[in-house]
Amino acid sequence: MKQKVFVWKRLSVCFVLTTLLLGLTACSVGGKIKEYSAKQVYQDTGGQEQTHNIFVSHDKMRMEMRSPGEEGSMVMIYRKDKKVAWTLFPEKKFYVESKLDEAKLRKAFGEIQTDMKKEELGTETVNGFKCRKMRVETTSRIMGREIKSTATVWISDRLDFPIKSQGKDGGVMELRDIKPGRQSSDLFEIPAGCTQRKIPFFGMR
Repeated sequence: MKQKVFVWKRLSVCFVLTTLLLGLTACSVGGKIKEYSAKQVYQDTGGQEQTHNIFVSHDKMRMEMRSPGEEGSMVMIYRKDKKVAWTLFPEKKFYVESKLDEAKLRKAFGEIQTDMKKEELGTETVNGFKCRKMRVETTSRIMGREIKSTATVWISDRLDFPIKSQGKDGGVMELRDIKPGRQSSDLFEIPAGCTQRKIPFFGMR
């Protein structure tokens, strides 16, 4: 059970960081990389590593990993163009759909307010990419609760995703083996033969 909670928490952080940092990294640089594959490596404070495969094509993203409990694989697909996120279980031939509907979120949880503070910490080169290093503090207010988080991030002007991020607990998430290039459109679609399942409040916890 602890493993499952840990995995879901880490997945949530991955996707929240993605959408949050898109606003920090957006720019019109000629050398912008819009399509690539990479290894996303998470290292905990004990030095143990877990690796996910990620694929990015403009406003689409796919993350492949082992499912909680090591029972097969799990794929998360983020489709900003369709305002939807899919969680796919390939071996079990089913997926769960989550709507990325801001209006419905506001109706369910009320107005979500987020304050962000950024502190520039200079520049560093990480995995061959020149990055801006900064400390980001966010304060969100949801349903009367205040949620604070702090992270140090390394952001390249060439990617819409942090090359490296370190949480307050010391855990580090890093992109390695970054390979620019066109990604197959099939990576961001539900495979034939998979059926949708309805799971109330899936992923909300």
